[in-house]
Amino acid sequence: MDWGKKSFMILDGDSRQCLPVIRGISNIGAKVTTLNASKLSNGYTSKFPSSRLVKPKNEDLYEFLLKEVRKKRYDVIIPLSDASTDVVTQHYEELCKYVSMPIPNRKVFLNAYNKQNTMRVCTEIGVPCPITKMDDEKLDDALKRIGFPLIAKPRMACGSKGLKIIKNKSQLKKMIEKHEIRIEEYVIQEFVPQTGKQYNIHLFMNDQKKLCSGVVTEKSRWYPIDGGASCLCRTVVNEKILNNCEKLLKAIDWRGYCEIEMIEDPRDGECKVMEINGRASASIKIMQLAGVDIGKQMAQLACGCSVTEYDSYPNDVRMRRLVTDILWLIQSPDRFSRKPFWFSPLRTHEVVFSIDDPKPFFASVLDLLMHIGRFRTEMKKRKRG
Repeated sequence: MDWGKKSFMILDGDSRQCLPVIRGISNIGAKVTTLNASKLSNGYTSKFPSSRLVKPKNEDLYEFLLKEVRKKRYDVIIPLSDASTDVVTQHYEELCKYVSMPIPNRKVFLNAYNKQNTMRVCTEIGVPCPITKMDDEKLDDALKRIGFPLIAKPRMACGSKGLKIIKNKSQLKKMIEKHEIRIEEYVIQEFVPQTGKQYNIHLFMNDQKKLCSGVVTEKSRWYPIDGGASCLCRTVVNEKILNNCEKLLKAIDWRGYCEIEMIEDPRDGECKVMEINGRASASIKIMQLAGVDIGKQMAQLACGCSVTEYDSYPNDVRMRRLVTDILWLIQSPDRFSRKPFWFSPLRTHEVVFSIDDPKPFFASVLDLLMHIGRFRTEMKKRKRG
């Protein structure tokens, strides 16, 4: 492949996940254009793109993309966030007239995004997951299997947003009567005690349904401290987890990158699937740090090339988001006893900062200070209800 003749547009330049993708594709010699929210975006300040665009705030993303692909020769578009992946998959067939994309089609994307469908597939193929009410099951029958406390969470939402812990049948009944919960729109499942380990698994599937790379990471610290996103994760080697993830992705015909969240159930030691995230994770850089060139894999899949396979990765590579990790240090009651030790620099990397591309880190800090209210709102959304 003559990569010098290929042109890529990377969406979501304001995200953290854009950086390892931009780096990987730039390093193979392809032309990279980033689409950014502002000139402080990571994708704008990075040294790796060959050109940069700032999308007008009030312009519809699809209309903007359609104009761009019609007037300029892009070979590939890569969406990275939930929002952009949702838009691109909605218009998958139209956009594919002009460009290729290393993502699944709309049907597969929505099937994975819907947590109820994920639980159904896991149950059918024997991949461990929490006990869940099925759509063809009466609520009372499901409650006998699930018991209390239980979890209710929106079927189509990211992470722990909208999650509710329900202690008894009376509380559940009141929530249903007040329309705080609509059974047909929520996943109703057993509460898995939060004392077990939590995992984020980064995966890449080719068009032959083969797992070309998989990196298991353990959430060692998270913020908000009562159950938020990872502020420090580390790689762990676990073949059983990878085998179950590959089995699940094959069952739903997945292609490209995705992240699967799992939790270890302390009652039986099983690592159980919680959800599939069909967009690029904010912590996708851990793949690059573990020796997997995720940008190169995306480029290869999009261009119909054989996708490079990675059979192994090092254990205990650590990555932190410094801003939220500092907040964890301030607020956590076990700040000095939690392992790994907060002040240990061993194998620890920052999610945005790189010594050979430092500008995005300093620009992101400036952007955070300028929009501190937005950051506080984001943290509040991550708290569990």
